[in-house]
Amino acid sequence: MALDLPDEVRDAVRELIAKLRPICKSARWVRPEGMHVTLKFIGHVPAEKLDPIRAALAGVRSSAAVEMHFR
Repeated sequence: MALDLPDEVRDAVRELIAKLRPICKSARWVRPEGMHVTLKFIGHVPAEKLDPIRAALAGVRSSAAVEMHFR
């Protein structure tokens, strides 16, 4: 289960990568378009368990904004 990043966050990450790329030449950089915030890594799941997991996650909603802080 993951959250997409807002465009302004992706743009800020893109700018940061552009600044760091010359300094960290051996790093493997990912495209900001593919970035997300993983809330829960489920891993490999047998096919017969996918529908119940999808059904459970489909009901997860928040009526208010969720604030997160990273450090």
